[in-house]
Amino acid sequence: MSVGCLKSLRRLRAIEEWYKDRKMTPKPSPASVHASNCAILKRHHTVHAVLALLVLVYRTILSSRRFPSIAIAGYVLCNGIIFFMFLWMRNMASVIVNRQTGEVVDVGADLRAPSFHAFDVVYVFWTILLLSCVISRAWWLLAVFPIYGLYKVHEMMRLFMFDGSHKAGSKLATPAAAEKNEREKSA
Repeated sequence: MSVGCLKSLRRLRAIEEWYKDRKMTPKPSPASVHASNCAILKRHHTVHAVLALLVLVYRTILSSRRFPSIAIAGYVLCNGIIFFMFLWMRNMASVIVNRQTGEVVDVGADLRAPSFHAFDVVYVFWTILLLSCVISRAWWLLAVFPIYGLYKVHEMMRLFMFDGSHKAGSKLATPAAAEKNEREKSA
């Protein structure tokens, strides 16, 4: 290691000790965030390629059941959504550099963050891919996502359309609200 790297390493250790003394968690450095993002994405790309090839080989060569067109459409749709998710995560984790000065403006999202749930979607789609080897109708699980989305939109619209004192199409929810409504009508 060069002398400059050793000095930088000592400074980083001193900063980590300072944070540790104050019971604070240090913000990860841009270089460590970028390196971990690259490693995470590479690992997930590799796992997906292996899973996709295993499912394809099993369904076309090893399985005694045929590979119907609806299953092929599900396979393509599932892989397409996973591909879109990987592109989206790569764009979120990309580094933005100022071209004139060459300095890093933004490191991008930290894919290690506990609040980052995009990998959960990928894991669900991997599960559907693997289930499709055993259950031929596993592709219909893909319909759960739009149905859940419609449910969430309905819930949000209900919050905006009604003030919460009553439910849509029903009488007033509580006796206190009914009494208040009677008093307002009589006044």
